[in-house]
Amino acid sequence: MISEICVLSPIYEPLLKKTYRKDHLKSNTTDVFVKKLNQDGRNLQPHFKDDNVSYFYIERNNLIFFATSTSELSPVAVIEILSRLYHVCKDFCGTVSENAIKSNLLLLYEVLDEMLDYGYVQLASTDKLKPYITSEPVVIETSRSTQEDVAARLLGIDSRVVPFSAANKPVIRSQADMENRRNEVFVDVVERLTAVLDSNGGVSRMEINGSVNMKNFLIGSPLIKIALNEDMVVHQEGQLKGLGQNVQLDRCNFHQCVKLDEFDSDRILKVHPQTGEFSIMTYSAHGEFPITLPLRVTIFLSEIKGSRDVDMTVRLKCEIPASCHFVYIAVKINIPKSVTSMSQGLSGPSQIAELKREEGVIAWKMKKLPGNTEAIGKFRLISQGGDKINKKEIGPLVVDYEVSGYTCTGLQIRYMRVYDQEHSYVPFRWIRYITVTESYIVKLS
Repeated sequence: MISEICVLSPIYEPLLKKTYRKDHLKSNTTDVFVKKLNQDGRNLQPHFKDDNVSYFYIERNNLIFFATSTSELSPVAVIEILSRLYHVCKDFCGTVSENAIKSNLLLLYEVLDEMLDYGYVQLASTDKLKPYITSEPVVIETSRSTQEDVAARLLGIDSRVVPFSAANKPVIRSQADMENRRNEVFVDVVERLTAVLDSNGGVSRMEINGSVNMKNFLIGSPLIKIALNEDMVVHQEGQLKGLGQNVQLDRCNFHQCVKLDEFDSDRILKVHPQTGEFSIMTYSAHGEFPITLPLRVTIFLSEIKGSRDVDMTVRLKCEIPASCHFVYIAVKINIPKSVTSMSQGLSGPSQIAELKREEGVIAWKMKKLPGNTEAIGKFRLISQGGDKINKKEIGPLVVDYEVSGYTCTGLQIRYMRVYDQEHSYVPFRWIRYITVTESYIVKLS
């Protein structure tokens, strides 16, 4: 049984707190948890025990969702409950942020009351909770990010776009927007890339974890057909399914609402979507399959004769089509302590590079980089009055980026069709392709 659930702000202030059982209230569990966070920071394990009380937590959008219990519970089960709570909050409020939670306290307390009863889980999905929630959501406008917005294209037609926050709205229809609200469905193909490269751009390890996510704002429960690449191959249990060699995956898992009777023959997913946001399909691919890296990083180091200094040239080559672009790129270059200052030469606008001696890195950032282009950063590492800079102590490079309109595996949606015999409306269908880095490391030695 769960004793308590709480949501903390980025400064560890309780925003939402619900006590289901008073079996461990000899001490203030929130104070104990915050003290552990301050002591261990990001090294704190997602499950730990203190004074016979078990603590479980997840971090989402800089907010911390945590639960406590005096019972012996499976940590995976409790963390799954917290993850579902986050998604339910997102479905009902549109976005999960400090302001959104503060503005929707009454609604969220209703959600917590219906999700658990005396610490036992009762309802954990948006569809089942929705009939019992009477409060209307207060919609909070999402502030525009400093990074360029990810383009959202309608079925590949670039001239039709929606704002970056278009899908950040609650699934509950308030009286104010009942008449004006459109019937929409959003589908995101998101791939998270893990890669380790050498200084010449060669790949020593690569892995992709992807998902096809849907956020449903349609009336009723229509049938949606989503057609993927016809030449997609899935390697499972040593067997090949389908024909072709262009898109190759080594694992696919599907949501329970997806029917696969047309998947093997035509690569079509038949979905009766639930309300809110969920993953239709998750998949993975490894480096032995034909995968194109969006960004190639090469590094050249040269010592300056008669000097302690070192010249370093970093080249970022975009290997994506010109129709796609990097939403942002951030490069961190680890440098030795003997570096006291640096001079720089950057190849294009909207680029910033600075030396952070306390962290021992050079931080190089750019807001946007189109496909089929490259960026070059030339840095002179200077040692004034100290030891000579050792080239072997430079690196590795850690690169973080996001790509709009591109997937490394080549997975694409051929078409998305909505079939609804009960309601006569034309739904709006929006599709996005996004690639982000999970871990992208370039080693120099």
